[in-house]
Amino acid sequence: MTDIFHTASPTVSISVDKFFRFIPFGNGQEQAVMSLNVDADLRSSFSWNTKQLFVQIQVEFDIPSPLKSKSDWDADELPDSIDGANFTTSTAVSGSKSITTPATPSRTAQVVVWDAIIQNTDQAWVQSKGMRPKYVLSDPGSLRGRAYNLTMVWNVMPKVGYLYSRKHTASGGVFPENYIY
Repeated sequence: MTDIFHTASPTVSISVDKFFRFIPFGNGQEQAVMSLNVDADLRSSFSWNTKQLFVQIQVEFDIPSPLKSKSDWDADELPDSIDGANFTTSTAVSGSKSITTPATPSRTAQVVVWDAIIQNTDQAWVQSKGMRPKYVLSDPGSLRGRAYNLTMVWNVMPKVGYLYSRKHTASGGVFPENYIY
């Protein structure tokens, strides 16, 4: 027997309730502590072959990459991306001349702020308003005013067969412009 035809239809809603603390931390780092509103019904992810789910919520945001900027490359060797870092440019037209502004490559940082192991369907509906994350979000760069997304990822660990992952991403908003002590 197999559950290859099992179709899961989980529903996930995640958002930031509020930022409790947003401070400079250490040498040039910033740290954020926020509360989350979570309503995730993952019960349909279970089948006869599901041992458990490993669930995590992560905050995702773009960070500058240490790679060369697009203007540092010769035109004939110019890549669109390197090791997952995508280049973006902005082009403006001035009269008959097109001006391209070189861009610095960026990467997406993924910081886990909460996780859980769910072993049965009774635990698979996670509902919480104002939930405090298990882990603090810190970044060596500046988070102020930076856009972020919230993503819930769940790994389905079967009794027999291959582990697979699913995810749901929600637009989170923007980190505060000012520190909150």
